[in-house]
Amino acid sequence: MGLFEILVVCAVVAIFLAILVVAVMKCYRRVDRGTALVVTGSGESKVYFTNAVVWPFVSHVETIDISIQCVEIALTGKKALSCRDGIRAEFKASFLVRVNATEEEVLSVANRLGCARASDPEAVRALFYDKFVEAIGIVAGQFDTEDLVSSRERIRDEVHRIIGHDLNAFVLEDVAIDYVEIAPLEWHDPAHPRDALGIEKLTKIATAANIATNEAKQEERKRIAEQNLQADERVYALDQQRSELEASDKDAEPFQFT
Repeated sequence: MGLFEILVVCAVVAIFLAILVVAVMKCYRRVDRGTALVVTGSGESKVYFTNAVVWPFVSHVETIDISIQCVEIALTGKKALSCRDGIRAEFKASFLVRVNATEEEVLSVANRLGCARASDPEAVRALFYDKFVEAIGIVAGQFDTEDLVSSRERIRDEVHRIIGHDLNAFVLEDVAIDYVEIAPLEWHDPAHPRDALGIEKLTKIATAANIATNEAKQEERKRIAEQNLQADERVYALDQQRSELEASDKDAEPFQFT
């Protein structure tokens, strides 16, 4: 082979390698933190948690969110929880969930929900809303309202225990209780036997509070009246002393020089 032919072959090889490098760069997919690539087609589906090369026209690629997502639950007003003592409590909590970062479970979620739905916060919320509300309701029914309001850590742990760690390829990372307070009386249904019991208790509590407040006000009025009376008596005594001094000065004989 002559020099010219060798140069031609080298040129062809160089062009081929350049095209190959460009093709690889075009097919190179970067995997951002908190996401994974789900590659289907050409046989077995695969999941990539780090950067990957995916050939076009051969494989279908989707991105799935595997970062922590927040599912917020607000049970207020008519949705307020019914506690063991019949009193209702308003409750707000944040549930932190994510797709478990293993190939098997990422594929399970991708096949069952689709990557787009699994990455959509509203879709994830809809997926777990009923389950989380049910767990909260079960826990609320085991506690009196006072305990529910004052024992947030116990309530959180109990809710977490009932739900469990594994949520069918999702993972419950944590539960944060944001708000727990006694619901206003207007959100208790007098036709509901348990609510009726709660209404009776809240009414007694309110009556006792009103009586205590009124007694405190009356005691305040009494003390103010006593202080005013004592002040008036001191002023009167001082006025009497002044009058007596003035009278004694008038009755005294004038001093005469000799």
